[in-house]
Parts: sequence; structure tokens; C-alpha cells
Amino acid sequence: MTTTHSKAAKFCSRSCASKGSMTRERREAQHQAGLRHTENLLTAAEVLKRREAWKYTACREVLESSDRDYEFEFELCGYVFDLALHDAKVLVEFDGPYHDADNWQRERDKAKDRVAKDAGFVIVRRTVEPMAVVHPSAIEGL
Repeated sequence: MTTTHSKAAKFCSRSCASKGSMTRERREAQHQAGLRHTENLLTAAEVLKRREAWKYTACREVLESSDRDYEFEFELCGYVFDLALHDAKVLVEFDGPYHDADNWQRERDKAKDRVAKDAGFVIVRRTVEPMAVVHPSAIEGL
């Protein structure tokens, strides 16, 4: 809080100004209002579809020209897979080079692989350049 010679206190932000006035009842009212508008929220897969679409432009052209049943950023049991080829029951993960270097990432990838296999999918991992458009050669032969 900052003060001047005027009677009114000045705050650095709205959150600082409301710090003492946020009662449990007001917080609960905000929570309930948020619950009434959950239709405005996106799933993780929907967010990724929007954010990552640029990476798949070249692959999308190949898949559409071959009339494949596919979906980028496919959600399955709480995990999001980069590409699902529904017609072949194949899930493709486009991994950057860091996937092999990090123990945490390797364990997460193993868990994703188990989920895919339990659901009847074959999992295929392809190493790609991070922050680059995925080249169609990454999906050749699938």
C-alpha cells in the first residue's frame, strides 16, 4: 500500500486493495459463480489442439489426402497423445530429444504406453525436432 497526503489509500493493484475485504462468503460466491460457467472451460486436449496445430500442418495434408481417420492431440484416460490413427488403432508420440534424457519423462512415457496398450492401441514414438513443423516422413508407413 502506498499513501499520499489525501485521505484515500492507494494500492499497487486491485488484489492488494481487496486483500482484507475478501471474506469466506465472497470467496464461496465467486466459486459458485465459476461452477455455473464450466462450459467456458477447455479440456487439456482442446487447448493443445489449438496451441500445437501449427506443428502438424504438413502431416495433416498427407493424412487428409490419404483419407485417414485421424485426430491430433487425442485424449485417452487423462493422457494426451500427439496423433491417433483411429483406422489402424495406432497412437503416435512425437518426442523431442529430451525424452530420453529425463528420468521423469521416461516414466511418464512408460505410463502413457501402458494406457495405450490397455486400450488396444499400438504406440509408436518418433523423434522430431522441438519447436518445428513435424515432417510427413515422421508418419510414413503407419
